[in-house]
Amino acid sequence: MVCSLETQEGSVAKRPIMDDVAREAGVSRTLVSLAFRNAPGVSEATRQHILEVANRIGYRRNMMASQLASLSTRTLGVILFDMGNDLTTDVFRGIQDEADKLDFGLLVGVSDSTGKRDKRTVEYLIEARVEAILLISSAMAGSELRAMSRTTPVVSLTRQVNGIDSVVCDGMAGAQLAVEHLVGLGHTRIDHLAPAWRPSHRVTGYESAMRKAGLTPRITEITYERDDAARAAEWLLKQAEPPTAIFANNDIAAQGVLDALYETRLRVPDDVAVVGYDNLRSSASKLISLTSVDQQAFRLGQLGVQTAQARIAHPAASPILRVLSPELVIRRSTVG
Repeated sequence: MVCSLETQEGSVAKRPIMDDVAREAGVSRTLVSLAFRNAPGVSEATRQHILEVANRIGYRRNMMASQLASLSTRTLGVILFDMGNDLTTDVFRGIQDEADKLDFGLLVGVSDSTGKRDKRTVEYLIEARVEAILLISSAMAGSELRAMSRTTPVVSLTRQVNGIDSVVCDGMAGAQLAVEHLVGLGHTRIDHLAPAWRPSHRVTGYESAMRKAGLTPRITEITYERDDAARAAEWLLKQAEPPTAIFANNDIAAQGVLDALYETRLRVPDDVAVVGYDNLRSSASKLISLTSVDQQAFRLGQLGVQTAQARIAHPAASPILRVLSPELVIRRSTVG
């Protein structure tokens, strides 16, 4: 069947189809198909000749039809946890960079801090026939992610989930770096603002490093909101033995702590030192200058795409876990 379109005069003009390209180029339809897919069996000279003919007669390849015919869309789904977070942005930049290199297209969905939109967004991506889904800091339960992966490959980024492919930075090692740095500066009352959910590798690393230094862990649970971290810090500073250092679970929380210290007119780091986690671009600004654990966000994104490609190629392989090493970036919030 030949598709058509209306010309300016109202007559119907036939759109060139692959058979037209084959006839004009003097080759078989099969050879034309191979040339468009850059498949083996076609010399470079012949391929260029076919592409030139196609361009001259105005042929446009129907990518969707080609993908459906090959049962491969070369498309990855990506779910962003928080568009306003630099960490999400940096991870996505890594995804985009590697997807371009490997010739994957991207379909993007956005979640929220509660994770309630994750499931619905995932369903949309599956219906769009993406070949794998990459989730950045998803709040969905591990059981839901494992169930989802039985239909479409899933790669979890920044969060390790048992039973599915995960690409993370070593949270335990990162927290230990933060505590060891503060202990080395002479701090003994080091509080940790932690997420409510467990297990958390960062919490485990904090507790381990504190006990190794002969100190008692001091944990306060917070949400992901900056204002909540500020309120928690204000409360801690009113206690009989307030912290001399605060290690926050992420940079957004750490910036909330800095807000609270500014309001109470305490000096950073002379009165209270602050360490964050993520090493956001905003944390490197001269105004904030936050010491933070860098979890290599851009590299996480790149490895996420590579992991998805490996899963597509070998769907029955055991779950893949890729772990990057963190680095502590020291700034004025701890060393003045």
